[in-house]
Amino acid sequence: MTDDLNPADVVVAEYEHLLRMISASSAERTRVGPLYFLALGAFFVAMFGAQSGQLASQTIALGMSGLFLLLSAYATLIFVQLIRMRQIWFTNSSALNQLKATVVENFPAVGLQEALAAEEVTFPKKFEPWSLSFLSALQTGLVGTALIGAAVLLLGLALAGKIEVWMWVIALFVAFIYFADLIIIYWWILRERD
Repeated sequence: MTDDLNPADVVVAEYEHLLRMISASSAERTRVGPLYFLALGAFFVAMFGAQSGQLASQTIALGMSGLFLLLSAYATLIFVQLIRMRQIWFTNSSALNQLKATVVENFPAVGLQEALAAEEVTFPKKFEPWSLSFLSALQTGLVGTALIGAAVLLLGLALAGKIEVWMWVIALFVAFIYFADLIIIYWWILRERD
């Protein structure tokens, strides 16, 4: 079997894999873009509705609360997709490292160890707080946090007819719990298991 392996093919395969990884990370960032536009649009609608007095209507405030709740669910879905993309990236990279180790071990005279970009020792963890994946997930979580806070605030407006201080406290509390849950979920799913 080792007679059929061509070390040059491994180098080409690694190069192609790195190109796919770059485009996948770009695709990861583009997945988050529509959420930002939707969230920004919803905030503008709420701001203009508040200035024109239309949010005083219970029906409109309740509808806007539902919209913000739906957008926060969308943010959660994107957040979970980012976790899944990190898992896929890690699985593919681990397989590539295993392939590289096999080729280096079977063809030591070729000197591929120096030509290959990453070694098993320098391979990042699944949960890496400063990785692009985590920062994208953090960004998405913050947008979702603002959306769920706005949903709770607008629900309070729909029920009480005006915004009170206690509504802000509840909205901030719900937003904090939402954000903390997302970060815990990210860590829990991507943690290193022994």
